[in-house]
Amino acid sequence: MTTTEPNATQLAKQYKDLYPSEFGDNYNQDDHQRICLNWLARLPESLAMSNWAGKMSRAYCKAKGVSFPRTKSALIRIVE
Repeated sequence: MTTTEPNATQLAKQYKDLYPSEFGDNYNQDDHQRICLNWLARLPESLAMSNWAGKMSRAYCKAKGVSFPRTKSALIRIVE
């Protein structure tokens, strides 16, 4: 599978599209992109299937153009 790695801007956009209710009136795009950049820097250790890291992992898969897998081992294979 050859897909391009998403950058922090793409990841932030996908996360916001997937979870719009998490963003209020004081949304700061620069802060959100910084958070996404920090998350990307810790790959593959930052991958997860649940909680906030799971939401980031789901946004990562969407930004990469692949479906979210059912297992963590399959999720890790997407990054490798």
